[in-house]
Amino acid sequence: MNRVFYWCGLTVTQPFNTGIQRVTRCLAAELQKRGTEIIPIKWNARKNGVSIISGKEAEIFAAYSGPNISLPDRLPMNLKGEWMIVPEVIVPMVMPGSNPVRWANDQGMKTAAIFYDLIPLKTATDLHAKHLELFAEYWRMFAEADLVLPISKESESDMVWWLGHNGHHIPEVKTVYLAGELPGIPRSAKSKKESETFNLVSVGSIEPRKNHVAVIRAVLDAREQTGVDIRLTIIGRTIRDAYPELHVLVDNLMAKSNGAITLRESVGDEEMNDILSDADATVFGSWLEGFGLPVLESLWRGLPCICHNGSSIGEIAPGGGTVMVDMTAQDRITDAIIELATSPDQLEELTAEASRRHVKTWAEYADDVANALEIEKIDHTPFYFMMTDYLLRRNL
Repeated sequence: MNRVFYWCGLTVTQPFNTGIQRVTRCLAAELQKRGTEIIPIKWNARKNGVSIISGKEAEIFAAYSGPNISLPDRLPMNLKGEWMIVPEVIVPMVMPGSNPVRWANDQGMKTAAIFYDLIPLKTATDLHAKHLELFAEYWRMFAEADLVLPISKESESDMVWWLGHNGHHIPEVKTVYLAGELPGIPRSAKSKKESETFNLVSVGSIEPRKNHVAVIRAVLDAREQTGVDIRLTIIGRTIRDAYPELHVLVDNLMAKSNGAITLRESVGDEEMNDILSDADATVFGSWLEGFGLPVLESLWRGLPCICHNGSSIGEIAPGGGTVMVDMTAQDRITDAIIELATSPDQLEELTAEASRRHVKTWAEYADDVANALEIEKIDHTPFYFMMTDYLLRRNL
């Protein structure tokens, strides 16, 4: 049977759906639609080994357009020649020394892993040394994989550099760009603006590199300079324990806005659609990404996006519908917001560009991954119709 053993131990503990969880859920769901059997697995600390996820964890996995899976009772005794995919970051759900790729190799399996970024290393001042070492152990895992699937060319070059710099084997590598589809939300084009309010949306967890402080200040400056009722809705998970000072600053700036800037957490796809329906554009303030999903998700919804002109975002943003600026320069963000809020013709042109652009679907992404792994696509035509066609062609 055409199947893959699918590592999802972190995703099944998280009821939210940030970028990596979306990739993990959507890839599994689309591989399943292609006819691939998904066997969801995780690290089991109690057994000091690998096990199938629980029924409750399968429910969490199925959220946000994830796969609905009938769980087998146990792992097969013989796994030789089977594929295992690691689509998520395993930190911190896998104990130090517990390398899932090594485990799979010991079973005689073939292994593929998605590589996201070296952001923890590039922003090392935000992490304790022990956390950085956990990530280093995770990155060493890629040296033992049969195939690594970076999500951008920048991500690929970072991985190859890190492995080589640290004296590790460099595996076979194939860059596969992520999808920008918002599952369950059809592609749409915004109608011509009539409201006096200019509504921006920013998607991203509240952490330093996502640059919310600069974006909020830019919105406040743009409101003051133009007199336009510019509003910003931030959709993102808060990590208050990790960045307490940042959250105090964000809270204070939001209070200063007198309700013009709001924060929404734990937003489902349906609620996300409602918020985006009222938006005129989005702003993605991050200056450092392995990919930049919110940019393409904005274009999927037919919304122009103000985004960074470097990092991996510089790979995916060009092509229409984006305003690319240096996100490390707050005045550039302010200028971009003012341009869209005060130039209806410019906004309309960018909106049309966003609506026309091809944005990759998760089905296309799953096809790319399956092709890289040479997983055969199974024809879903029901047996009855295949037999009917056969009998008709034979005149029986």
